[in-house]
Amino acid sequence: MRTTRRAATISGVLAMLLAAAGCGGGSSFDDKAGDAKQKTGKAALEVLIASSGDPETAFVTDTAEA
Repeated sequence: MRTTRRAATISGVLAMLLAAAGCGGGSSFDDKAGDAKQKTGKAALEVLIASSGDPETAFVTDTAEA
């Protein structure tokens, strides 16, 4: 019973820490909504990708430039 209570306490604390971490509020994107001025032409777009190596990153980059 003591082990069960300890596990429940640890789980509860971890859940609260995870919830608090989600409330950080910051993002890696620019929050300047007033900067959207482009009407025509090619757009300058920044995208965050996750890849497992250089060949995969090169594929995504080449595809985006096409």
